[in-house]
Amino acid sequence: MKNLNPLSEIEQIVLKYCLERKGIIVGNDTRFFFKISVSSRTFNGTSFMTEFTTTQKLKVDVNEETYIIDDLDVILNSSLPSGYIVYVEHGYITALEGFAYGEDWPTNITSVEFEKFQNIG
Repeated sequence: MKNLNPLSEIEQIVLKYCLERKGIIVGNDTRFFFKISVSSRTFNGTSFMTEFTTTQKLKVDVNEETYIIDDLDVILNSSLPSGYIVYVEHGYITALEGFAYGEDWPTNITSVEFEKFQNIG
């Protein structure tokens, strides 16, 4: 399967936030993300879906449960609301979906501000 790395900056930021909320400390080591393989990525101008190859780095649930983390609201570039859904299957993060609520996705992201993150498995 082709690795479509590197992860985008927003993919890294959201994954890091999610992992650290689950007690997995990533810190500022960007090398952490180099070994995460992307199995597919789609983008339609207002949203994206990134699927990952299963790896221990993305294991977030020792009970191997399946659920979604769907209450992540982020403001991009100080004014663009965006939302994210993290898919967890059998204890592993398998995909990340991001959307800009119908607005065009920004070409450059200069700031990321988390609004809330409540439903975390």
